[in-house]
Amino acid sequence: MLRKMLLIIIAIFLLLSFQMVCSAKSIRELIDQDIYSEDFVQMKSDISKRGGELYDFDAAYKLYSLKKSDIVAAYAENGDIKSAISEEFRWMVPTKDGNRVATILLDNREWVEVGYREKIEEKSEYVGIIDTDVIDRQQLHKTLDKKSKDVIIDLKNIWVPQYHMNFTYFRTETDEYLIPYATRPDFTGLKNGEAYEAKVAIETLKQNMPMDYNLDDDGGANAGAGIPLIENSDSSSSATFYTIVFTVAGVSVVLLGLGIGLLVVKVKKE
Repeated sequence: MLRKMLLIIIAIFLLLSFQMVCSAKSIRELIDQDIYSEDFVQMKSDISKRGGELYDFDAAYKLYSLKKSDIVAAYAENGDIKSAISEEFRWMVPTKDGNRVATILLDNREWVEVGYREKIEEKSEYVGIIDTDVIDRQQLHKTLDKKSKDVIIDLKNIWVPQYHMNFTYFRTETDEYLIPYATRPDFTGLKNGEAYEAKVAIETLKQNMPMDYNLDDDGGANAGAGIPLIENSDSSSSATFYTIVFTVAGVSVVLLGLGIGLLVVKVKKE
C-alpha cells in the first residue's frame, strides 16, 4: 500500500513538472513576447500612419514603469520586484540602421514618438561593452542562455530613470533577477548585461547610489525619452527669425510715424 502511494506521488510530481516545462516559454519567445501583443499592432499602425519606414518594429520592446520611481525604495516597500512593476509602459523602437532608439508614448489613445536615443560608439573600460540604458537584445539572449537550466516564468523590461538606467527583470520558480543597462555603470557598481539576484542588485545600487546622490527624480512622462523629435526644425527657425524681423520693422515704422507727426505739429505752430 505504501509503495503504491509513493508511486502515485512520484507520478503526480513528474506530470506536474512535465506540464510546467511544456508551458514554459522559450528564451526567444520571452524576449519577443511584446511584439506579439495587441498593443504592438496598435502602436505599429499609429506610427506607420506618419511614416514608419525608418523603424525596425520587430526589435521593439515595452519598457514598464515602477509604481514608485525609486527602485530601491520600491523593493524595500514590496519585498520583491514583481509587485513594484506597474501596468504602465512605453515602447522603445530601434531604427533600421541601429543608430537610434525612439521612445513612443500613448497620447490621447494614440502612440506617438516623443524622442530618441543616439547609439553611443565609445566602449567603456569598466564593462567592455557599450554603455547605454537601451536594452541589448542579443546580449540579453546570451545572458538568459546561461540561466537556461532554470525555468523562466516571467520577463519584463523596466524603466528606472532616477538612476539613469533600465533593467530586464525575470523570475524563476525560486528567485528574481535583474539585468542592468546603465548609461554610467561605473556609478551603479553593476555590470551592464550581467544577471544579478534582485536583492544583490538592489543592495549594490543602494550602496553606490544612495538617495541623496541621485541626479533627479522621474521628471514626468517624457523623462529619459532622449532628444525631442522636432519636425521641420529649419522652417520653424526661419519662422521665428522672420517674426522677429517683422516685429522690429513694425515698431520702427510706428516710432517713425510718431516722430514725423510731432515734427509736423511743431512746424505748424511756428
